[in-house]
Amino acid sequence: MALSLAFFAVLSLIIYGIIITSVLSQSQQTVFAQQRQPLGQKPSEQQLLQSNSLEVNKLLIKSFVQEVFNKHNLTALDKYYAPNIQHNPMAGQGRQGFKQFFIPFFSAFPDVHATIEHILAENSVVLVFLNWTGTHKGQFQGIPATNKPINMRTADLFRIDDINGTIVEHWDVVDSLNLLNQVGALTFNQSNAKK
Repeated sequence: MALSLAFFAVLSLIIYGIIITSVLSQSQQTVFAQQRQPLGQKPSEQQLLQSNSLEVNKLLIKSFVQEVFNKHNLTALDKYYAPNIQHNPMAGQGRQGFKQFFIPFFSAFPDVHATIEHILAENSVVLVFLNWTGTHKGQFQGIPATNKPINMRTADLFRIDDINGTIVEHWDVVDSLNLLNQVGALTFNQSNAKK
């Protein structure tokens, strides 16, 4: 089982990298085309509106991280999250899938906290890099509590609906191997790594 989780984690990272590269490449080309203007010319009204929209989208994601991930308030998903969209194969679709994944996660790591390390926005897409810390105090994927501190990083890509201001798509990459190693689900044989 541990080997299949490791394989799945690596496969998820590869797929996520492909998706992020594609989405950001398309977004970046659009932004560059829109931002070309002669030196000394003031930004257009459209550029100012787009800049404000990017800040609003980043504030939405910051609020989502604080309220859902840090306060563990899964009922708040209703105001942030579209009903049916989720692109994490380990979680089911939409709000319900998200909740079903995070209820046992928050139980296993009741003090888990996500710190935003980086946040970037382009068009309707927000990318956030999170650093999670907590303590393994409950069962996690069949592994009994170890009371060990954990640390993991994730990269989350959110697409925001500009009309109603909700998250309509979410992709993520989770450093699952490191987390599983920290809780004792996986061990890496150091002697084989040196050969």
